[in-house]
Amino acid sequence: MCRLAFIYSEDQEITKKIINAMIESSKNDKYKVAIGWGPSHGDGWGVIAFSLARGNKVEKTYSYTTVTPIYDDTYGTMNLLEFLSRQNRIALSIHSRFTSSGIVDVFNTHPIIVNGEGRDFMLWIAHNGTMNKELLAKELGLEPLHEVSDTYYLGLYIHRNIKELEINELINTFKQASIYTKTAMNTINMFYSLRKGLHTVVTCYLNDELKQKRQYIDYYKLYLLKADKTIAITSSTIADILRDEF
Repeated sequence: MCRLAFIYSEDQEITKKIINAMIESSKNDKYKVAIGWGPSHGDGWGVIAFSLARGNKVEKTYSYTTVTPIYDDTYGTMNLLEFLSRQNRIALSIHSRFTSSGIVDVFNTHPIIVNGEGRDFMLWIAHNGTMNKELLAKELGLEPLHEVSDTYYLGLYIHRNIKELEINELINTFKQASIYTKTAMNTINMFYSLRKGLHTVVTCYLNDELKQKRQYIDYYKLYLLKADKTIAITSSTIADILRDEF
């Protein structure tokens, strides 16, 4: 149960407004209240940002995770905004967490990084929703650990089942992963490959039971926001705050 956003932009001012909307929505989320929870997402936040050169070649990265709520972390948010202000073009994933699985710890703070297993790519995954951790772990041949979040096992599953960053393989892998969804599989997946550069996959999936309940649709809905030099995909609360900007 989280708020998340993907941003691809050459407009520093719009990017800053999206980050600020993320902070505001994490402190007071009316859609979270509507499904019976408190208003805040206070179990930490994280970001992975890529500075892009010509041809979207990655020049540098910025990553940060903490268990401090984003709305209380002036140091972290100011450092992020300072980094972004010096870049001409960026792509980033940002996530604010309310724990549904696993303990509050930087290990579980999204975006969670997954690499290894002989692949030439790394994955940073941010997730809103709850997966069946036990079934995912079983499929991976692992014992599910209480302390570890469901998103970690989802990231392992995705990374392990993608051999090449090809469109059909990506579609098939995420389609198969959705079988393990308890509530929703809203994800931002940023892949960086030595051979193929940066790829981003965003998913929005809600289970059949929750599709019948308007308050859950409103909570889990993702919005595509477009401006002159910006494309963003955000959680509903963030999109509401930014309504006049796009």
